[in-house]
Amino acid sequence: MWMGCDMKTRVSLAFATLLLATVASAPLRAEDLIPGGEEQFKITAGGILAWINSGIGVDGSTSNGTVIDLDSPNGSKRANNFVLGAEWRIASRHRVGAIYFTTSKDRQLSFNQSVTIGDETLVPPTTLASTSRNRFIFATYEYSFVKNKDVELSGLLGAYVNRFSADLTGTATVQNSNGQTTVNKSVTYTPSVTVPMPLIGGSVDWFVSPRVTLGASLSGLKAKIGDVNGSVFVATASAEYMFTRNLGAGLAFMHTSADVDITKPSFTGSVDWRNDNLLLFATLKF
Repeated sequence: MWMGCDMKTRVSLAFATLLLATVASAPLRAEDLIPGGEEQFKITAGGILAWINSGIGVDGSTSNGTVIDLDSPNGSKRANNFVLGAEWRIASRHRVGAIYFTTSKDRQLSFNQSVTIGDETLVPPTTLASTSRNRFIFATYEYSFVKNKDVELSGLLGAYVNRFSADLTGTATVQNSNGQTTVNKSVTYTPSVTVPMPLIGGSVDWFVSPRVTLGASLSGLKAKIGDVNGSVFVATASAEYMFTRNLGAGLAFMHTSADVDITKPSFTGSVDWRNDNLLLFATLKF
């Protein structure tokens, strides 16, 4: 029944099916569960409900590009959101982990004023079809300064990487940098860039019971790294419930925001985004 689904969807469905199959199983005693903070490996997979506010400006050789809001109210978001994560507790107080997730959406963008993209200026009124995509990796190392059976308080060092791309297509009246105008020209713009930023922050996990864990983290940094200059901020809150010793489910909220200027050979301009993500996932612990 999954033959029409892509691999990401199949993985999500497999986790969901396994989760439903175990919910009805006989409950374990508390002492049979892995104590909070004592698991060695944790794997999560699921889906995302994402609220995205993003913009991009593509500079030309003679002028800065107009920052284009990619979140016009016209059109509808195309659901293609997926999350996969893993964590390895190297030692009792040392953890490394990573989360990978994707978001994408379609929009119709309408402009009632001139818009500059690279070395071209689009004369209003103009409507472009837009597809924007984000591929995020949030990788961390955490050291637990405080750890007991009730709580774990950790410092965090990490990296936040976003592969951002947009496809803008349509027909427009275009004015080039020489002031010449072309009417009804088909235009296609496909800017893309990878933005890496380091992070520093902290996290807390509260082991409410052997089955329930609540967590939160806060991290960010403003820095210039090579040809990327900007800031990033990440905040998360989560809750997990274990149905069996190894299998459970979780709900998390993640807010990410970034504002960066880029001067790469393949892309010169600015990118900013604000993402509020509600993550629902299955979790495996060992």
